[in-house]
Amino acid sequence: MFFGESLPTEFHEIVKRVSIEPDICFVMGTALAVSPVSYMPGFLKESVPKVLFNLNNTKATGGMDFEEKGRMKLFVQGKCDETLAKLAEDCGWGEDF
Repeated sequence: MFFGESLPTEFHEIVKRVSIEPDICFVMGTALAVSPVSYMPGFLKESVPKVLFNLNNTKATGGMDFEEKGRMKLFVQGKCDETLAKLAEDCGWGEDF
C-alpha cells in the first residue's frame, strides 16, 4: 500500500476474524505506527496474551507497551527471523520450521 490509498476489502474481513477471540496474538516486525493496523492488538481482550517480536518495544511509536507487567504482554527483542526460529526450536518444531 502507498500513503493515502484505501485499504483493500480483504482488510475489513480480517478485522472481523480478529474480533473472534484468538488464543494468542503475535505481533512481528512493526513499530505499530501506521493505523488502522496498529489498533489490531488493542481490539483484543486484555486476557488474550500478546507477544511482540521486534527490535524495539512499541510503547513510544505505537502506544502499546509490551513490557508492561501483569498485562498478558511480552516483548521478545531481536530480529524476527532469529527470535521466531528460536521459538520454533524451543517448542520442538525446528525441523518443520
